[in-house]
Amino acid sequence: MLESDGSEKELVCNNLWRVEIEIVTIEISELNLNILIEEVLVHVNLALNAHSALRELTTNPATLQDRRAWTHSQSFLGHTAMVAKFVDPPRLSEVSRARSEALRAGLSIETNSPLLNRSIRNNVEHLDERLDAWIQAEGQRCLESCFATRKDYDFLNNGEIAAPRWFVKRVYLVDEDVFITQGRNGVEEMDFAVTVEALVELKTIAERFLSNDQAIVRIG
Repeated sequence: MLESDGSEKELVCNNLWRVEIEIVTIEISELNLNILIEEVLVHVNLALNAHSALRELTTNPATLQDRRAWTHSQSFLGHTAMVAKFVDPPRLSEVSRARSEALRAGLSIETNSPLLNRSIRNNVEHLDERLDAWIQAEGQRCLESCFATRKDYDFLNNGEIAAPRWFVKRVYLVDEDVFITQGRNGVEEMDFAVTVEALVELKTIAERFLSNDQAIVRIG
């Protein structure tokens, strides 16, 4: 047995190395939690601002097809994804595990929260791969449009939502406040209205926490 400085032990057994590393417990202080919640609130506010801009643009028939809708929808998805990354990190280290647990407890986020659904955001982030698959399949039709109602969208797909004739790059259904995009195995939908409701609730909880917390003293 070879020993280093006491924090790590290396054992030789049947020509295999096994490393035993002391497990360090990470504690999130009040100061840490305050800073983390402030950052989450930044992304909550930016997501809500983007959604408001999207609704203002698409509920006006004159600007229904304005391409800025995709800027706003991407911004909404991106900032909502950042909230998810803080409270449900894709890769867990001891620090990120402690951070996410503290945030979930401090912000009262349940495991079934729509904010933790990352499937649509993942599809948008991996749109290049979806387009590669479309190109490889020699696809000819690519759909990117805002529709006032689902009826208009269904008409283009002959009502076959599970297997549409179009590659759905981006679709927004205004009356339902629903975003649709191509997933790995077909189209996937994200209910923006439900997500916004969760963000508004999270905003209220975060602002209440920060107004009552005395962990930080601001100067100036």
